[in-house]
Amino acid sequence: MPYRSLELYTLRALEGLEAILEEHPVTGSWQSQLDEKLFYLRVLVREGDSQALIDRLVSRYSHDPKFRLIVQSVEASLPRPTSSTNSTKEKVGEDGLPEKKRSRHVSRDELYTQLVDKDEGRKLFIIMVLLSTLVAAVGLLKSSEAVIIGAMVLAPLLKPNMTLALGTTLGDISLIKKSIRTTALGFLSALALSFLIGMGLTIDPTLTEISVRTSVDGLDLVLATASGVAGALALTTGASSSLIGVMVAVALLPPLVTTGLLLGDGQYELAKGAGLLVATNVICVNIAAIGTFLAQRIAPARFYEAEKARKATKRAITLWAALLITLLVLLYLQGLLQKP
Repeated sequence: MPYRSLELYTLRALEGLEAILEEHPVTGSWQSQLDEKLFYLRVLVREGDSQALIDRLVSRYSHDPKFRLIVQSVEASLPRPTSSTNSTKEKVGEDGLPEKKRSRHVSRDELYTQLVDKDEGRKLFIIMVLLSTLVAAVGLLKSSEAVIIGAMVLAPLLKPNMTLALGTTLGDISLIKKSIRTTALGFLSALALSFLIGMGLTIDPTLTEISVRTSVDGLDLVLATASGVAGALALTTGASSSLIGVMVAVALLPPLVTTGLLLGDGQYELAKGAGLLVATNVICVNIAAIGTFLAQRIAPARFYEAEKARKATKRAITLWAALLITLLVLLYLQGLLQKP
């Protein structure tokens, strides 16, 4: 089972700390005084139990100007932990749930680090989007599945969509705005480049890899939904997200590039079908990811923020669902909704 090492630095004496640690199923803890004022604590805790303890330590010590809490992934610990060093009685977390009933996932702060703090920069993001768009366009025009999959490896579309879902789940407006800007930038960059390619070439809409992306069927919805669930699970469980990023890119980038190619060639009706497929897939990916984050009990630390987040999430899911129903009705009326 994965473990986390929590390192706390504070000017406040670690009084009452034993009582806090007794409330959480930690595997081990060590504390010392680094100098006359600075105190140090290290705790070894299971990955799924780290969030509640992090929230408690932050609540108690974050007002300290020298406060610093460092969360690290533990590759190995010897001797191997076999059970919590605390009593075996059932522990109850700050969320009111017994420990054994709480979801086992990486902490909320680690999710923020993966999705926000590890931002590689806008310039690199655009370059990767443009490169993946170029490769995807070649794959579509050559009707080559292998080339299209190669483009998916490059496409950096997982992070902004998962960031949007996380921001919605937490009711974090600034995170939602940032993710929308990043997603829009990526989509517009891909659309612009594929539009220019379409203007310079004659696009054959009968090519298999293009024709299948000018309408929507049930399997497209299944793919997008599965991609959203897989993306959220990959992040919350700490699993590698590279292959999951390919899944999300498969659902989003090829139909987006198809839209741009057809628009550039003046085939507006077919481009409309591809564009509606893009919109439908974006909605399905985000609804599925939000649902997965909720199932994993990802929530803000403070109860009043959690209530605000629940309301924001409810409104967001209602909006996404309304948009999806509207799109499906529109596709049906225009004969672009196909049976699988």
